[in-house]
Amino acid sequence: MPVQGEFFQKPAGSSGFYDYQISQSLRIDSQGDYLDSANFSEGASEKYTVSAWVKRGDLSRYQAIIGGSAGNWTLAFDAEDNIKLASHTTVETSGVFRDTTGWYHIVAQNGPNSGDGAIYVNGVSQTLSSNTFNSNSGMFRSGQSLQIGQSNDGGYAYNLNGYVAEVYGFSNQTIAPTALGESKNGVWIAKEYTGSFGDSQDFYLKFASGAIGTDSSGNGNNFSTVGTLGADHIVLDSPTFGS
Repeated sequence: MPVQGEFFQKPAGSSGFYDYQISQSLRIDSQGDYLDSANFSEGASEKYTVSAWVKRGDLSRYQAIIGGSAGNWTLAFDAEDNIKLASHTTVETSGVFRDTTGWYHIVAQNGPNSGDGAIYVNGVSQTLSSNTFNSNSGMFRSGQSLQIGQSNDGGYAYNLNGYVAEVYGFSNQTIAPTALGESKNGVWIAKEYTGSFGDSQDFYLKFASGAIGTDSSGNGNNFSTVGTLGADHIVLDSPTFGS
């Protein structure tokens, strides 16, 4: 039996099952390779939504999925394999997530008050062991960048080992998981987002070959590669195509 909060996604099958196709994912191997955005120019957004499909490579250590360049904000797996929004904000799941064979769709929302946080995994709202919020703890911070696969926190770089696909960041918006995914035959699958990217800080990363950090939202919030990330890190394994 899986422990509370653990979800085992059906392996990707024929393309006919998936109405929306994700062609690739980005493999990050915990060796200090990550994507880094330009610094944001607006003030901290204390209301936001972030979404990512993630497949884990190992367990039982702190790993940032997306993090702030100064350690001010992180969406991460902690050493106990909970999912948390950390820093001044603390929003953490009670359940643990230890599947390394399937994909998790993680949607996290927060702000601007304590108790406003929510984390969804494969469309299911998670029971939270903590849900607090302090001012200046937003996802988008003036003069700081966001990183995919790493977060600097107190001089430590908490690198991800795994795969990421379809990463969205929405500033000053609460986006429902059902705008980004849907249930089909009891399986949570990706869905094409047809809403707007109304805030200038919003971004959408597809991790396409030759355009790894290109923002597909139309806002031009492109991410640059750090380390050895290149074409060999773009792989076919994705939430709609099994390895």
